[in-house]
Amino acid sequence: MWAILGGVLVLLFGFIIIMSVVTGSDPEKDDAVSATPSPAVPSSVPPSPTPSATPWSEPPAPQPEAVEPPVEDTTVDALLDRLNSAGMGGIALGDRFRFTGELVMPDMWFTGAAGEYTVLLSAQGGAQDLQVFVDEDLAANWSDGTRVEMVVESVEATINGETTDGWLRVVSAAVL
Repeated sequence: MWAILGGVLVLLFGFIIIMSVVTGSDPEKDDAVSATPSPAVPSSVPPSPTPSATPWSEPPAPQPEAVEPPVEDTTVDALLDRLNSAGMGGIALGDRFRFTGELVMPDMWFTGAAGEYTVLLSAQGGAQDLQVFVDEDLAANWSDGTRVEMVVESVEATINGETTDGWLRVVSAAVL
């Protein structure tokens, strides 16, 4: 029975030592602080308010600034070639491209199965076209032959529950 009591005391003292190391408190210093009498405060002086912040709270982490992704200057033809190449020519989601192009075939602009309004740009001398998603209100005053400088972003689109990449969405556009 004495051996059990001794074992419990050893575990208790071990626990106290470990906790003092982890929390950084020094039992001798704590005893010295508690043994020091506090100065008398006259009854006419109100007690000072306690600080509201806890000593272990950390200041909030600064929020990162929104960084615009870089924009690569290109042409309609070069961008179409990259989209049509195996592996999309190194285009990744979120990549941005700036080009100047001529809008064509406004009678074929439509809202597709992805729910995005799509316009067409002339590519390869009119032999091809490049589709881009755009806000329909932005395209309201555009017509056949309108030249537009655009910044587009590579995005995904979901059609009939299937998500694919290789789509372009207009980020900004200016009629020239």
